[in-house]
Amino acid sequence: MLFRLKNYYPLLMIMVLMAISSPLSMIGKTPNQEQSQKETWITIFVHGIMSIRPHLTLSNFMNFMRDDIENTVYSKTVELMRQDRYFHLNQAMQGFGLQRINLFDLSKENATTAIASIYDEMTKLSGAPQADNYYYTFGWSGLLSPTVRYKEGENLFNSIIKELNTFW
Repeated sequence: MLFRLKNYYPLLMIMVLMAISSPLSMIGKTPNQEQSQKETWITIFVHGIMSIRPHLTLSNFMNFMRDDIENTVYSKTVELMRQDRYFHLNQAMQGFGLQRINLFDLSKENATTAIASIYDEMTKLSGAPQADNYYYTFGWSGLLSPTVRYKEGENLFNSIIKELNTFW
């Protein structure tokens, strides 16, 4: 049996993130603080990028350089891919914007819940301090455009601030 690392990439990334995030949350805390305070953790899966290799033509290259990708075959392809339910089968992907993941949605065609549940279990198994865990996705077009990326980064930032205000 041939082991393909590429097939296990999402799970490996989750494990790496768990290994990094757990020790960092304990820095500067005494044992009493760890037991007395229940933290709130928010995890956001950001999705939206796709390979531009099939769209790398001289014409599109010039469009990318001029940041002029609106109404191109590339932008239409990305839009159609985002709407295709096939791409929801193997990644944490929901609609556009910041959306909370429902850990109780067990439908077969929803990898988002499965991935968030695995991440949640890994958090518990890591020995991390007891926390209330909330999982979200942030969907955006993923277009290779500085203007679009800046706008969507600003949207993500504002959405996080708005969501954090619901916890305080």
